[in-house]
Amino acid sequence: MSRFVLYCGGEGAVRPEEAAQTSRDAGAKVIATGTGTVVVEARPAQIKLISSRLPGWSYTLERREVRKPTPPRRKAA
Repeated sequence: MSRFVLYCGGEGAVRPEEAAQTSRDAGAKVIATGTGTVVVEARPAQIKLISSRLPGWSYTLERREVRKPTPPRRKAA
């Protein structure tokens, strides 16, 4: 399974809460919701089905990677 970001493309689209419920109904796991976005974990076939049920919404593969920051170097005394 991959993570996808569903995002609202304009007026007339369903609310994020409704988009999240539609995603759950299709068998996807909702990771997070925000203003105009929903992050889901789903298979490619599921996300295509979800997208077809959500007029005004589009999706993209989540590509965000989290890096552990390196601590600052200490100056020699």
